[in-house]
Amino acid sequence: MDFKNKGGFFVTNSELAALDYLKNKTASKSLIMVDNVDKNHWRNAFSYYISFLSDRQIFVDGNGIAQDHGVAVENKIQAVKTVFNSWEISAVEKEVKKYNIDYLYMNSKDRLVSTKSAHLFTEVFQNDQVTILKVKK
Repeated sequence: MDFKNKGGFFVTNSELAALDYLKNKTASKSLIMVDNVDKNHWRNAFSYYISFLSDRQIFVDGNGIAQDHGVAVENKIQAVKTVFNSWEISAVEKEVKKYNIDYLYMNSKDRLVSTKSAHLFTEVFQNDQVTILKVKK
C-alpha cells in the first residue's frame, strides 16, 4: 500500500479467497484473532476490512481506532501478542480460551512462535498469503 504515491489500498485475490472462506465456511458468530499488532505491515493499520469483507467479528483492530475513542484494548493487544509470539504453550492456550477465540488469521509466511501450541489449532485454510487456523475446542 502506498497512499503517498497514489498506490492505494487493495485486497489481493488470495486474501479475498481467505475472507470468502471465513464468510462462507465459518459460523456467523465466529471470533477471529488477526495477527495485526506490533508489525510494520499495512494490515496493522487496516485490519478492519477483514471484519467487513468476511462478515465476522475480529478480536481487536490493530490500528488503534478503539483506543482513539477511549476504549481500553490494552489487554486484547497483549493477548494477540501472547498468542502469536509466546514460547509458552500454556499462555497461548489461556488467551484463546479466555477470549473464546474461534480462528487465527495470519500471513502464510509466519508461524506461531510456540510450535508446541500447534496441537491447539487445526489449519483449515492456506494459500500463498493467508493461513487460517481453527481453535480446537
